[in-house]
Amino acid sequence: MAGCSRFDHPERPAWRNQAEEACLAQHLVEATPYLQPSHAIDGPSICGLNHPFRVYALAGGTVKLNTASLLDCSMIPALDAWIKDVVEPDAQARFGDPVVQINTMGTYSCRGINNMSGAKLSEHAFANAMDVGGFVLASGREINVMRGWKSADTQESAFLHDSHAGACTYFTTVLGPGANIFHYNHVHLDLAMHGSTSRGPRRYCKPVPDAEQVEAPRRDNLPDPPPIEEEQDIARTPMPAPTYSGASTVALAAEPRGAPLAFAPSPRLVSRDQLDVDQASGGVGQPPRPPAAMQPDGDITSLIKSQVAR
Repeated sequence: MAGCSRFDHPERPAWRNQAEEACLAQHLVEATPYLQPSHAIDGPSICGLNHPFRVYALAGGTVKLNTASLLDCSMIPALDAWIKDVVEPDAQARFGDPVVQINTMGTYSCRGINNMSGAKLSEHAFANAMDVGGFVLASGREINVMRGWKSADTQESAFLHDSHAGACTYFTTVLGPGANIFHYNHVHLDLAMHGSTSRGPRRYCKPVPDAEQVEAPRRDNLPDPPPIEEEQDIARTPMPAPTYSGASTVALAAEPRGAPLAFAPSPRLVSRDQLDVDQASGGVGQPPRPPAAMQPDGDITSLIKSQVAR
């Protein structure tokens, strides 16, 4: 009996639930035809979140995602603000054309950092991250991270570097080509909890951008902690055995710049198998498979916790 009482049941860090609740309480995300509440995801291990959103488009519906994506509440206004303040102005300045689509290479996935077995859980395991593989302009031009990061087209390369550098103001972890061998073809964005500094939340941004590319927050009276050398998080539970397929909150979301994209979804429930099809990333460097139909998952008040697990 004494032994039974010592079983260690890992729990999701409290700050994650608190961040979700704060985001919802402040109404930073509202349900729309292109942004719908989904079922709670509880496990395996501590993977998952209480109030995921299935996202088809960002920035008021004007910037589509190439595939429906599960995201934590806090990531949505952060992405909206990054698009509004960094991505769109730079695209207009360099190409005279707005971005109308982000090609994502993965959001939710219960896996370790860099898809490495036995590694600490990635922010993807909590839908608190997005991998951006490229952008599509209104003209149809596609700007791909892998091909364009060191492209001979200086405007294309500069746009990708500016988007990466600008993201360091809105996200706490930003990893692009050159950060390590795993990010040669995408930019990873997340809102991991790295602690605080005299200039606000501690951020991990690689490759390190030029100082003039990143807005410097004002100092407060907190001392600066030592620098961090790798992406890290307080969720240190190892990744579950591979038997399954596979924040600082930005206060204001972007205002719509034009007519939202047209979606006509109808409510449905999502089975575990369907979620696997919708969200399986296929490993680093492989784009997620698009769902058969872009449809939301129903009202958040009627969702049943533990309905879906990865």
